[in-house]
Amino acid sequence: MESALHPEFLWAQTKDMIYMTITIPNVRSSDAQIKVLDEGSIYFKGTGGPAGDEHLYEMSVQLLHPIKASVRIVQSLPMWQSSSYPYPQPA
Repeated sequence: MESALHPEFLWAQTKDMIYMTITIPNVRSSDAQIKVLDEGSIYFKGTGGPAGDEHLYEMSVQLLHPIKASVRIVQSLPMWQSSSYPYPQPA
């Protein structure tokens, strides 16, 4: 059985917000799981990757301090297919 790959994970924070980005091309939203808990743990598991070369991705992160997990916004953005990845495509 193939072990899970670790996705690209970026995060930043301000005094009252945490911003997270988990980058996986073509992730299947039907089986993707993301759990954010008040004690500050973040868990992600999902299948994705280039068409024909999908893999299981999984990660777990423990933040230094607790958070308010009930106050969150989840947004899925398309990934640009270009040589400039991971940067946004110009308009």
